[in-house]
Amino acid sequence: MPLRTLATTLLLTLVLVACADRSPARSPAPAAAPAMADPAPAPVESAPEQRFADDRRLDFAGFDGVAWGADEAAVRAAWQGSLRSSEPPPGSDCRYLMPVLAFRPPGIGFMIVDGAFVRADANSPDYTAPGGARTGLSWTALATAYPGAVTSPHKYAEGHASHRIVDPDGGPGVLVVETGPDGLVTSWRIGIEPQVDRVERCH
Repeated sequence: MPLRTLATTLLLTLVLVACADRSPARSPAPAAAPAMADPAPAPVESAPEQRFADDRRLDFAGFDGVAWGADEAAVRAAWQGSLRSSEPPPGSDCRYLMPVLAFRPPGIGFMIVDGAFVRADANSPDYTAPGGARTGLSWTALATAYPGAVTSPHKYAEGHASHRIVDPDGGPGVLVVETGPDGLVTSWRIGIEPQVDRVERCH
């Protein structure tokens, strides 16, 4: 090979090597992103429970326009929800219609005797008696709302008391509010005599 050609070849080789050294280094390939965990399933909302609507109430005349003495069908229609019937005691036609609720006790019951609606019992703060009595409230604070109340010791529970209020308008309805030793309302019932005075309910 001629000397000039050899020199040219060597010079070209050196230039290429120098250019290769100055080329930027390649960045390492990015690490794979961590796999995303599956999102937690959305909580399933419970079906809303039947509530005691403000425009449906118990008063001295009955329940939501259903008067004492009405038949069972009228009570069921006024409730607008599922009601199950308790078993009557042997030899009796007294039983209760109670709401079917998924996540809590019924808190209220409608007494049916010989096919007639005669009383309702409540032991939940969801329900308010005429005059404002409600489970958990102090009778001392409520007493002014019931000036004619007759108070007597509970028939069975020592330290408890019953407060009996007749319909101020002269109707047959009677309200009985029961309180514990601490003076707080534990339950109440409303209806007509003689069933409203039965502490034993259907028994």
